[in-house]
Amino acid sequence: QGSHATGAMGGGDGSGAARRGSDPLWLYALYPVALLNYLWINSKPNPFYAILEGRAPATILHEDDLCIVFRDIFPLSSTHLLVIPREHIHSWPKLDPRHAELVEHLHNVGKMVLSQEGVEEDESFFGFMTPPFISVPQLHLHCLRLPLKAKSPMDRIRKGIMLDTSKMMHPERLVRRLNRKRK
Repeated sequence: QGSHATGAMGGGDGSGAARRGSDPLWLYALYPVALLNYLWINSKPNPFYAILEGRAPATILHEDDLCIVFRDIFPLSSTHLLVIPREHIHSWPKLDPRHAELVEHLHNVGKMVLSQEGVEEDESFFGFMTPPFISVPQLHLHCLRLPLKAKSPMDRIRKGIMLDTSKMMHPERLVRRLNRKRK
């Protein structure tokens, strides 16, 4: 595999994230809060659409016909990038088999830009958040340098969610899932 970190934080399942059973119990209490947040964010203007349309500022590190890459404004590591497809897609559960190539492209672009930022493969982490734990209703791939850092209580919650394989979908696992649906 080589495109994600395992080791101390990895579950060994190719996801690059911690095992589900290793979460503190308080993390499961977040489901109602996450659901309320999910309903709230879906009622607000989408900031990623504004960035994609050039109406909002962002430091674009890469762009092509399929996606753009910029820095997360609330980083959880020294390098925290977001890869956003130009196609308006709510979240990864809304994808169908025709999107497998797009997901591979987003992942490859994320690996390329992380590499340009000086991040080695073995210190890289990739994932799509799972609803209701998404912060913006537009598909976006988190590309981070490990270790993740938590400066505030909210950061600790976000870090716990990111490292939970039930709340974060690794792009390679998603491509396999989409390709299985194709058959």
